[in-house]
Order: sequence, then C-alpha cells, then structure tokens
Amino acid sequence: MSFQDLVYYLLNIKDLSAEHLRDAQRSFAKKNGLDTLPSKSQILQVYFDLLKEGKIEKNSDFELLLRKRAIRSMSGIVSVQVLTKPYPCPSHCIFCPNDPEMPKSYIKSEPGAMRAWLNQ
Repeated sequence: MSFQDLVYYLLNIKDLSAEHLRDAQRSFAKKNGLDTLPSKSQILQVYFDLLKEGKIEKNSDFELLLRKRAIRSMSGIVSVQVLTKPYPCPSHCIFCPNDPEMPKSYIKSEPGAMRAWLNQ
C-alpha cells in the first residue's frame, strides 16, 4: 500500500473522523512494516501532490482533519512568528543577544529562529 492509496482510502470514507484517520495510519504502518505512524504532514503532502496533478478534487474537511494542531486556530487567531533580516540596531543594550547571523534580540537556538534559519 502506498501513500497515494492511503489518501484515496481516506477520501472515500464517508464522515471521516480522527478515529478513522488514526485506524488507517495504524493499518498503513502495519502493512508496510513501519516503526512509526505516517504523519499528518506526510499524508497532507501526498494529498496536495494528487490535487496538483488533478487526480482528486479539493476536500476542505479532509484538509481540516489533517491540520497539525487544530486547537491553536480554533479561536480564529493564529499567531505567526516573523523574523527579519539581520539589521544593525543603533542601541548597544547589554542584555540584548548579539548573534551576527540573526536579527538583534534573537538567538539562533530558539525554536522559531532555528526554523527560520533552516527555511532561508
């Protein structure tokens, strides 16, 4: 069973729920001898590839179910961290980190800064 087969299977389930998704992930991992379950992001990537190729139609409910952390956007507010290019700051505050590869006041080991650095 391939990831494409998994996506087709999930799209054909009427009233797909988180429980159905988890069962399908377990079944897929077992059939393919995987140590870990296929992640939602892996399934979503295959879904978008199939969508781009025109093999399937857009399914908003499916996309919503595969959202990594749906609880974060339930309020309607999604926080996003934006890092700017490194730019010299006119101040020389003692407490402010001064990493030459990062904007002033950010350190490279922060999770958000590390993601930004890796996604340059």
